[in-house]
Amino acid sequence: MNRIESSAQLSFFNPYRVAGASPVVELAQNNMAVATPKTTLVDRVVDWSKAVLFRDYEKGLDIVDKGTWLLDKGVVVVVGSMQAAVIADGLFHLNILKNGFFSFIPYALKLLLTPAAIFFIVIGAIEAIFEIINLRKGVKLLNSVNKEKSPLDGFEFIKDRYFTLQKDESQKIVRLIEEKLPDLDQTSKADRFDEIAKRALEIKFDNLKRRISPGLAEEVKVQLDSIMKELQSPNESIRNAAETRAKLLMESVSRQAKNKIIIHVLGIVAIFFTVLSAIGMASGIGTIGFFVAMGAFTALAVITKWIIQKGLYEREVANFYDKVTELKEVAVAS
Repeated sequence: MNRIESSAQLSFFNPYRVAGASPVVELAQNNMAVATPKTTLVDRVVDWSKAVLFRDYEKGLDIVDKGTWLLDKGVVVVVGSMQAAVIADGLFHLNILKNGFFSFIPYALKLLLTPAAIFFIVIGAIEAIFEIINLRKGVKLLNSVNKEKSPLDGFEFIKDRYFTLQKDESQKIVRLIEEKLPDLDQTSKADRFDEIAKRALEIKFDNLKRRISPGLAEEVKVQLDSIMKELQSPNESIRNAAETRAKLLMESVSRQAKNKIIIHVLGIVAIFFTVLSAIGMASGIGTIGFFVAMGAFTALAVITKWIIQKGLYEREVANFYDKVTELKEVAVAS
C-alpha cells in the first residue's frame, strides 16, 4: 500500500504502512511504558482519540458564541420591549401602564435594568473575545498568503497548513496508539492511525472554512492538487493556464479573508456600542438620546456586516468561476 494515505486532497504519512517499524514508531515505542492490553476497547479508544486528541476548539468557540448571541438577543427583546412600552406610554400619554394588567411593566423594568445591563456587559465581553480570536486568525492567514512570492508558494502554504498532517501531529497519534493499543498488530494499528489522522485533517479543513468560507474552501480543495501539478508541467501553455487559475483563486482567498476580517471588525464595533449602552443603563446616566444613538450605531454595524456577508462574502466562489469562464472565452476567441 502507498505510504501516503489521502481523503480527497487531505493527505498524511502513515508510518505503520511501511514494511518494518518506522523511526517514528520506534521512537514512540522506546519511550512508552508498557500499557495494559485493551483490545476490547479499541473502538472506544479510537473514538475518544478523535474527539480529544485533535479537539476542534474553534467549533466549541462557535457553539458558545452562538449560545451567548441567542441569550443576548433574548434579553434584548424582553428588556427592549418593556423599555419601548414605557417610552411610548409616556410620549403619547396612553396611560396604559398606570392601571390594569400592564401596570407591572415599569416596576419590572426598574428591577431588570441593572441585572440586564451587567448581563450585556458580560456577554459582550465574551462575544468580543471570540471576535478578536477569529480576527487574529484571519489576519494571520491573510498575511501568510500575501507574503508568498508566487501562486505556487501560496498553494504550498495552504496545502501544508490546512491539508497536511505535520510530523509532530503524526507522532502524537503514534504515541497514543502505542500507549492505549499496544497489543494490536501492525495492520490494525495502521487502520486506527488512518481513522484518527483523517479526523485531524477534517478539523484543519473546517478551520480553513471559518477563515474564508465553506464554499471557497471546498473550491480550494477541488482545485489544489490539479493546479499544483499543472504549475510544474513542462508544457508552457498548461503552466500559463494553471498560473492564471492559481492567481485568480489566491486572489479570491485573499479577498475572502479580508471580507471575513471586516465582518469580525464590524462585530467588535457592534459589541462596543452595545456594551457602552449597557454601562449607561447600569450607571443610570444615559439619556433617551444616548440610547437611541448607541442603538443606531449598533444597527448600522450589524446591517453593514449583513450586507458584506450576503453581497461579497457569499458570492466569491461564483465570481471565481465567472472570471475563469471569461478567460476561456477569450482564449477560444483568440
